[in-house]
Amino acid sequence: MKKGINGFCFNLGFYFLVPFITLLWGCSGPAGETKKDSLATAKQSVTAAKQPAVVAADEQKLVDRITIKPLLLFGKEVKTEYTKIQQLLAAEIPGMMSVLAQQKAVIKGSYYIALPEEPQSGKETRVFIGIPVNKELSATGYSMLKIPSGEYIRTQVTAEPGTALMNHQNIRNTLEKLKIKTGFPILETYSETRNSDMTTVISKASFYYPQSK
Repeated sequence: MKKGINGFCFNLGFYFLVPFITLLWGCSGPAGETKKDSLATAKQSVTAAKQPAVVAADEQKLVDRITIKPLLLFGKEVKTEYTKIQQLLAAEIPGMMSVLAQQKAVIKGSYYIALPEEPQSGKETRVFIGIPVNKELSATGYSMLKIPSGEYIRTQVTAEPGTALMNHQNIRNTLEKLKIKTGFPILETYSETRNSDMTTVISKASFYYPQSK
């Protein structure tokens, strides 16, 4: 029983460690972001090719247009309810990390959640959980997902994995009002910061919607 508890703690700890490592690596922020960004504390692994153009902003969200470079994600596609993503991450990330270590792959940032369709409450959806790497990999039960370079609509909010259904809906409403068309997959990535007293961990989420013509 003690061994099982230790194993669970290791897996869960690994899951929380990945975004923490990424936060340290990305302390300078993506190319193109400045210290004036109202959400600059949400450091991400996406590298911007040019200065992001603000599309909409208020006290709860920032929406801008950004160009990202290609991503090569190693991971797994599963079908699950959106609200169960956090448990899925805790179960799958340690196995992915083990494969990456065995194949001597270089991790290029924190994990991504790729949604090839719009997430809906109470409905199972396809989800790809992947870690950006430097090369193609092959392992039983896993696959690669290539994200091409392109223009994306980005929003940054305070949310944890699997809790952002309302955020997605709010962003969709904003984009519809602005008559901005987007496609799939939607990308999510997360990082963690602490409050000014360094006592509370705050999960920051960045969502990327590929812009379509």
